[in-house]
Amino acid sequence: MAVIPRPKTPGLARISTELVTIETADGWVLDALHYPARESRTVLLHLHGKGANMLGVQARFLPEMLPTVAHLSLNMRCHDLAYNTDRGDRPVAGGMYERLDDGKVDIAAAISFLRGEGYELIVVCGHSSGGYYAGEYGVTGDPVAGRVLLSPLFTNTTALGWWYPGDGELEAALTHARALVDTGRPDEIIALPSWYWAISARSLLERAAQPEGLWLDAVNRDSSPVLMMWGETEDRNAAWSGLLAQIDAPAVGGPIDGSDHWYGGYETVVADAVAGFVSGLTGVPVAVRASE
Repeated sequence: MAVIPRPKTPGLARISTELVTIETADGWVLDALHYPARESRTVLLHLHGKGANMLGVQARFLPEMLPTVAHLSLNMRCHDLAYNTDRGDRPVAGGMYERLDDGKVDIAAAISFLRGEGYELIVVCGHSSGGYYAGEYGVTGDPVAGRVLLSPLFTNTTALGWWYPGDGELEAALTHARALVDTGRPDEIIALPSWYWAISARSLLERAAQPEGLWLDAVNRDSSPVLMMWGETEDRNAAWSGLLAQIDAPAVGGPIDGSDHWYGGYETVVADAVAGFVSGLTGVPVAVRASE
């Protein structure tokens, strides 16, 4: 597999955006940043990873580098490890309380919003757990034109081994979580040694019960083309290479030589690849704004 070379880091540019609110089918109101593009009926829907938000990673640099297509960057419920707002009219959700199916509902609401804005071609572009949702969304709702998967999370069980590495530790934690759920305390927080630092009992059980291979099966339920990239220095480099080869839809991509999970210094590589991918979908060249 060809390794993508390192580019120069782009300079900063001033771009215009608007804050919009999007209501989900289950009553949540999500913030999003909309970057319109004159006469463009193509839009990239950006999904962030766990603990991130609508201003991070590809959603930070692609709107300025690809100004001839529109962008919508969504604050999903898991943004900034969000948690209960202490308002009596809102249930606990997002972040450490997140239910995995919430992501599909959030994406469906964003796609519905974009259709209402008149966009014809929607390309979902997700990083890390945003890449999990971009792939897992599949054809469960309004079909998308293409999917950009950037260092995608492909299982929610990985962190279990980080949190509970010792013999019997995981089973003890799950037994405790089941007891909390059985006694009507599913949202009670369990402390963790890393990453989340805490997770609800119900969310821990949901992750532990997720079957292996679920994500790839979901990706393969959708025939829309895929661009998949990741940092060559990431510890899942080999796993992503194997997954890319198993995607049934037309799929391109590969590792970015020297990059880590955040693509700092490699923004132009990502922008060039996404521009070429979108151009292939639309038949219209997508210009990349040069570094300043």
